[in-house]
Amino acid sequence: MRRKNFNAFAWNVAGLFCLTAAVFLWLAWPRRPAAHAAAPAPAAPAQPGTHWFLMIKMPEITAQRESGVETMKLRVDQWLAGLRQAGFHPMRFSEARRRIEEYRGLPRKTAVVLFNPGYRRTYEIVSPIFFKHQFPAVWLTNETALKRADRRYQTYHALRRMQAGGWDVGFADSPAGFRLNGNYPAAAWHPAGGARALNRWPAQRPLEFLTVNADWTAQELVRRLEAETPPAGEVMLSRGLVQGREWGILSPKTSSHEPGFDLQTRPARRGEKLFWLGTAGINDFRLRARVRFMIGRLCLQLRFDEESGNALQLIFNRRELIVEQRRQNASERVMVIPQSRSFQRRPFTVEAVLTGRRMTLSIDGRQPIVVDNLAAPVPGKGIVQLYLSDGIRGAAKADSVIMTLKPLSDAEAAASNLAKLSPSIP
Repeated sequence: MRRKNFNAFAWNVAGLFCLTAAVFLWLAWPRRPAAHAAAPAPAAPAQPGTHWFLMIKMPEITAQRESGVETMKLRVDQWLAGLRQAGFHPMRFSEARRRIEEYRGLPRKTAVVLFNPGYRRTYEIVSPIFFKHQFPAVWLTNETALKRADRRYQTYHALRRMQAGGWDVGFADSPAGFRLNGNYPAAAWHPAGGARALNRWPAQRPLEFLTVNADWTAQELVRRLEAETPPAGEVMLSRGLVQGREWGILSPKTSSHEPGFDLQTRPARRGEKLFWLGTAGINDFRLRARVRFMIGRLCLQLRFDEESGNALQLIFNRRELIVEQRRQNASERVMVIPQSRSFQRRPFTVEAVLTGRRMTLSIDGRQPIVVDNLAAPVPGKGIVQLYLSDGIRGAAKADSVIMTLKPLSDAEAAASNLAKLSPSIP
């Protein structure tokens, strides 16, 4: 009898031990992160929509200690909240591409978020935050590493779950481009990718993206993206701080009594420039500039494209206005307009209407001058830039510069080209 009781007791102890071990192993066993569903793309806007979007590449979170991980969690949360509050519309790349190709357009300030390369640990950390803010994203991974069963990356099964949950999933084995999983054509990166976020589709095929610095605050990220956001109507071209540096920024036009901004060469330099990335790819527009006081040589560069070396330049040089074209960094004078008074040390105003291969100029409100047969604009390329220079270092300056720009629709550009304006020399 005692032996039977002992055997029963031994079996109970063994069973309890096995059950405890099983529970311990179940709790300690590493789990695959849940495939959090991303937000669906926003509803299609009323016709017509925009045909541009901003793409940002998020930093990876792989090697930080736990304190650093918590800091990055907070930062990512602040980034996504800041983008939402600033009116940016998150969207998957596949959806943005499809809507543009179907001529449905996108909401203004559409933002595509990118992870490349997408590490498993990064996904474990950021996916709950993206789910919280209903932010879709593009997840690119190295397929060669997947085939080698590299544990740093998600498995094929995990990627399928992510895609079913609303993420864009793709492969980027080459730095030149990537392909999304599914029936999508391959996409190429711009050779200088990482510095700019704005993409105009389909005029600008190679994709630009802005690499987000892990140290940026939400305000710095928003400010940086807004510096590239194209205008919806007439705007002021002004100057402001972006990430501690002076940038050209676009701001809503409020009144004609704006104080303007000053531009001056620094002591060790002969030239100073200010550019507006938000004007990229706007080929037809009306621009008005007023300068209260100037010393040196002021160059207003329109459709300026540093990559190709193309630009249309208005050079204010003492008693003449020079219209000059640059093609592959070779300059060609189109017109020289003599002035009865010097541009130096006095206020002056210039208005330029640029449509296709024609520009109409008016100086100080006088009779317009038409400049024809300009080089055809390159779709999706070119910005507005100011360049101030002088032969003496630190001597050039332009005070109280007030500039406005209004993009012209196709109908407005056509109406401008049909206007009967006769050339004249003031």
